[in-house]
Amino acid sequence: MPDETTEAVTVPEVAQVAAPANPYTLMQQAIVTGDLDVAVMERLMDLQERYEANEARKAFLVALADFQSAVDTVPKTRPVHDKRGAHMYNFASLDDIVRFIRPLLRKHELTYAWDSTHDGDFVNVTCNVRHSAGHGETSTFSVPFKAGAPAMSDQQKMASALSYAKRYSLTSALGISVGEPDNDGVDNGDDGKPVTDEQLGELTNRVNACCSADDERRFLTFLGVERLDDITQANYRKAILALEAQERTKGGAE
Repeated sequence: MPDETTEAVTVPEVAQVAAPANPYTLMQQAIVTGDLDVAVMERLMDLQERYEANEARKAFLVALADFQSAVDTVPKTRPVHDKRGAHMYNFASLDDIVRFIRPLLRKHELTYAWDSTHDGDFVNVTCNVRHSAGHGETSTFSVPFKAGAPAMSDQQKMASALSYAKRYSLTSALGISVGEPDNDGVDNGDDGKPVTDEQLGELTNRVNACCSADDERRFLTFLGVERLDDITQANYRKAILALEAQERTKGGAE
């Protein structure tokens, strides 16, 4: 039988890729080696805090981007009727917005909370959106709480201003939009009538929140009226769209 020979095969060593060092691993190495210089450890602890904060911020931004990709425009489905019961327009209340976005917030581990303060005649509402990793970002919206329809009590004006500021600070913090008003079904027989108290309250809150004195004068001139309560129901949708455009312009400038 022919001789059988076995040839040794040399397997090249695979170079191990070291895990990227971070302040925590460097502190562990210092403990193992006994290099426990206090000044060095303090610097490493400070670096570790900054490292964790940066990682938490990145996790927040990823979660927020995923949330925004998944959420649709919040629909305005709550109807508003005039005193005769005729449908005028639809809007999205704060409860509607929260109910719409809550499942996606939970999925992407995002939460929100509000803080409010008073500054003179203004109520300032800050919405804080946080991720489970610990990072959070805020958006503040200010509304004059003594403004509103003449028929509203002071308590109603405060509640309206708080709800309005919560709604806009939340949508701003999350970067989501609410659908345009729907005026299908408006009874054109009311076109020449002035806006309702509820509509006037909405217009007043929006004007005070996003318009300077010059902006308000241009807005009234645009609608061909001298005062907000001169706006008719026929021009209410036009007024709301103009104010939403002003809000977007103000938000972009800030």
